[in-house]
Amino acid sequence: MKTIFLRPGKANTEALNEILSVIKTETEFISVAVAYFTHPDIATALIERTKENRRTRLLLNTSDIIRPAGSDSEVIISKELLKVINFADYQSNLEIKSLGLRAKGKYQNMHHKFMVSRNKVIFGSVNWTSAALNSNYECLVASTDKKIIAEFLDEFNEIWRDAQELYTDKGQLRRIMCPKCEESDGVDFESFGPVCTYCGHKFKMI
Repeated sequence: MKTIFLRPGKANTEALNEILSVIKTETEFISVAVAYFTHPDIATALIERTKENRRTRLLLNTSDIIRPAGSDSEVIISKELLKVINFADYQSNLEIKSLGLRAKGKYQNMHHKFMVSRNKVIFGSVNWTSAALNSNYECLVASTDKKIIAEFLDEFNEIWRDAQELYTDKGQLRRIMCPKCEESDGVDFESFGPVCTYCGHKFKMI
């Protein structure tokens, strides 16, 4: 077992390299449950992995795909996350689902941060963001223990069954509710960029 501690202001690429190593080198499928990510190197690695026809299951937190910023009417979506979401589709080797919801007072939170393959599991406090990997107090653990791997695989498979498909059977992104007008039919992430065509609300990119 390998443990990595991250501290603000301390140059340490070990945690990022550990994450990228699994994404880039694992020949069988990997399963990722991470609430949110913004890191460009990770987005690129996931896309390249998919181009190489290697399977990935990515489970995101529904309410973190679009995140509140400043006020209820301003929402930020990660441009790196959107790259990955728009690259995949319902027939892709990159399967994406979301778990938890933010709608009219109901709230569930999927706050896992782990990646598991048949050979290794990586877990800890680290979201896949530049802030977490460069500016926060965080911890990351990597293990090749078969029992621990099996437990994380079981957990992933269980929550994957409960998660919502991100794509419809027509290959389009499922609708995400607009935080301003609370409608989902008008939210368009493909034709016009991230905007609600009903009320005109524009989703801010980071």
